[in-house]
Amino acid sequence: MTHYYVADSDGNDGYDGLAPAYVSGSNGPWKTIDYAVGQVSAGDTIHVRVGTYSETVDMSSVNV
Repeated sequence: MTHYYVADSDGNDGYDGLAPAYVSGSNGPWKTIDYAVGQVSAGDTIHVRVGTYSETVDMSSVNV
C-alpha cells in the first residue's frame, strides 16, 4: 500500500510520484492524473494536489 502524488504545478511524469512536492533528482509528484492511474496497484492511494488538470483520465487501465 503506497501513497503517490500528482501536482500540475511542479509535477513530472518522469518522477517517482512518491513526494507531494519536488525534492531532488527524480523524487517528486507526477504531473498527470491519467499517468498516475496507469502506475498504481490495488490498495495504493493517489493524492491529487489542487490545480487545473486539462486531461482525459482513462480508468480502464486501473489494476484492481
